Amino acid sequence: MTEKKMTEKKVAEKGERAKAKLERDQMKALLKELKEKESLCAEYLSDLKRLKAEFENFKKRIERERLGFVNLATAGLVKQLLLILDDFERALASNAPQGKLLEGLNLIYSHFKEVLEKAGLREIEALGKEFDPTLHEAVLQVETERGHEDGQVVEVMRKGYILGDQVLRHAMVKVAKRST
Repeated sequence: MTEKKMTEKKVAEKGERAKAKLERDQMKALLKELKEKESLCAEYLSDLKRLKAEFENFKKRIERERLGFVNLATAGLVKQLLLILDDFERALASNAPQGKLLEGLNLIYSHFKEVLEKAGLREIEALGKEFDPTLHEAVLQVETERGHEDGQVVEVMRKGYILGDQVLRHAMVKVAKRST
């Protein structure tokens, strides 16, 4: 072999070794970067698991607090209703004349309504009003000749109630239908 060819061969070998070294260095750098990314992913996963557990605990705590508030509000109302229950028991146990008994029951009824009104309960006004399906439940439609407009409530069969902004029970009503 000629010297020129040997030199070319040595240069080619050096080039291949340099190329292989460069590839190894690049591979080491990529592996190092991959390990860093894996470490970062593991850290993020750990943070996510911790946050998920904290959120679940938060939801449970909020639900316990909500139930506590509901029980507290309910307990206050029930205490007031127990006073009315006591009044009913006394009225039933008494040997009062019928007039006095009726007077006592009317007082208890007034007290009962007052307690419920303080709790936010309102009666739905229905009699003589225009039928409103969001407040009323029409159970009958009665024909009228005069005095009532078509669709007007002519009789309340069962009172309806609103608590705050929510309808608890629709008023059960009879609605006028003009006879033709």
